[in-house]
Amino acid sequence: MPPHSSEPLPLNPRTTHWRSPWDLDADLPSHGPVPKSDLRKGPGTLPDEYFDDIREQVDAANSLPMGGIVALAVLTFLLSIGLWVFTHDGETERDEDLLMATEADRTFDLPPEKSPPGLERLKLALESAQPFPADLPVGSPAKWGTPALARAAGINSLLLDNVRDLISETTWDPRHPAWVRQDLSTHPNWPTLNAACAIAAAYHVHMKQDEAAVSIGLDILTVGRRLQSITTLPTYFARALSLHRSGCMVLAGALQSTSLQAADLEKAQDDFEHCAPLDAELKVALDDFYRFEKGLLAGPLSDGAIDQIIPTLNQEHPLRLFFKTNITLALLADSFRELKDNLAKPPYQRHDQISARLGPEGLPRAIPGHPNYTGIRRANQRIWPYSRLLNDQTLAKARQNLLLSLFAIRRYATANGSPPNKLEDLVPKFLPALPVDPFTGEPLVYDLSHALIYSVGSDTKSEGGRKGGSPLEDDLEPTIALWEP
Repeated sequence: MPPHSSEPLPLNPRTTHWRSPWDLDADLPSHGPVPKSDLRKGPGTLPDEYFDDIREQVDAANSLPMGGIVALAVLTFLLSIGLWVFTHDGETERDEDLLMATEADRTFDLPPEKSPPGLERLKLALESAQPFPADLPVGSPAKWGTPALARAAGINSLLLDNVRDLISETTWDPRHPAWVRQDLSTHPNWPTLNAACAIAAAYHVHMKQDEAAVSIGLDILTVGRRLQSITTLPTYFARALSLHRSGCMVLAGALQSTSLQAADLEKAQDDFEHCAPLDAELKVALDDFYRFEKGLLAGPLSDGAIDQIIPTLNQEHPLRLFFKTNITLALLADSFRELKDNLAKPPYQRHDQISARLGPEGLPRAIPGHPNYTGIRRANQRIWPYSRLLNDQTLAKARQNLLLSLFAIRRYATANGSPPNKLEDLVPKFLPALPVDPFTGEPLVYDLSHALIYSVGSDTKSEGGRKGGSPLEDDLEPTIALWEP
């Protein structure tokens, strides 16, 4: 190497090693020298290892925005799904099988602005009911003394006259919109009407006026039978079954000590049979009840007067975010189909999917925040009263068959001087067929040794009948004593 000199060295590429600027370690202190093997790539080309850290830094810088975009996309997707779940209402329910009634079946004779005479007479009877004074005896009127019965019967004598006029009225027009416009089934004077009839019948029994007592019982049953035909509003059917219970109790009390002759008993029995609650009519009524519920939820179903009135009865305005009309209607439709199917079966063969679908009565199967929370709660609230109608119908059939049997037993005793040893002795002279207990499908329990006839009730277990109290008073085991206790 030549001695140090201030003059620059000649640059001869053939004899002197030329150091490229790309080979200066001082410019790349954090990466070290460039391997010689990479110098073959020529000037201007960096080795791959040089870019590793740079790529990592670029990837790290780009990873945060890309991750945020992905997260935002996922969140948007989830929100879209959630919004769809909370707003989608499903398809319109195919419920033609529950809306079989044509508009011709829903017609009425009188103009919509007029009220049927039957409605006006019913209203007059209810409004003529007078409250009883507080100093009257309590408990069953059959246990009262004659003076108390005479006094109480006199208070509502006008009511009883109006009930008789009501029975004589033939123009009811049960499809008329006036029955929906003013719901008389919820009138507050129904308990007074029931009590007045029971008191009057007990008074006639005390006075040995058996025909008048039986007539009052038949009048109550006839009013109930008329109300069963008004199916455009469901509350009338429930009231009809309540009147059937009252009428059967009055008749049973009158028959326990009756002195009516065989011909009079036979005629009364025939009239009583015409007041029987029929499953076929309730099955048809359930279609009208579904139509009523659908009208409350979905608005007018037609241009008919009744269909226009029904939506105005709905005073509730549920939160639409948690209320799905179509899905709620589907829940109701499935429940009504189940009720119609169960109606043809005895209680021990009925299946209950309503509890699984909507929850037990008063305990809807929905938690706050459920997309149809309000709809499920409403469906639960609305369907269970219809389910109770089936149980009340079964009880009504049990009372009906018990009274039919009692009529036949009294006729048998009048003809033979003593009651039959077994119910089969009543067929065919006094009964065309042997009445059965609707809770079991077996004959009613006839206990001659204790002078009782009874149904085992909804638990289907015989407990020996209810020996005390008024006849048919206990719904758990409806019982009639053959003779007055």
